[in-house]
Amino acid sequence: MNAGFWRLCLLGLLSLCAFRPAMANSSWKTFASEKYHFSIHYPESWRLLSQSKVGLDIANFPASQKVEGVIIPSSGAIISVKVVLDKFMLTESLIRAYANNPILWWREMQGSEVTGTACKKLIHIESKLEMAPGAYQHLTAYYCFSNQRLFQFTLTDWEHNPNQRKLGSLAWELVRSLRITVRK
Repeated sequence: MNAGFWRLCLLGLLSLCAFRPAMANSSWKTFASEKYHFSIHYPESWRLLSQSKVGLDIANFPASQKVEGVIIPSSGAIISVKVVLDKFMLTESLIRAYANNPILWWREMQGSEVTGTACKKLIHIESKLEMAPGAYQHLTAYYCFSNQRLFQFTLTDWEHNPNQRKLGSLAWELVRSLRITVRK
């Protein structure tokens, strides 16, 4: 067979991979808040650190990998999902969080950019937080403004984590998994 045929086969295979579903929901767990009428999905392989009526914290490492005084190992990550109950609290939180920490990237998305999410508007912020001289945590935050509520998704990992791109994609999938139940 000629090289053109194999290129065409490879192109077809790549296009099939590009259009696979973003989440394998069958292997994901569901967190639901009855009080605030929302749910999200997260990977079964992630461990639940804490949960409340307003959200949850999950980690991709076992409790045995926690280092004394440092909760996140070098290749680990934590994702927090919270309902922001008071928009004033969000403003204060943002001022405190980013006052002394450099914002690496900031973007506001709406319209077709947030299609497939429960968000009317979405703010995406990438920043870093100095934990010790020369040691930084990388923060990826999404602020999802829906018709009913405001949600904050925060991924925290170390600055040079080799899995950072995959972790960022996973945080985005959590945002996309947000479902809001209309109150009756």
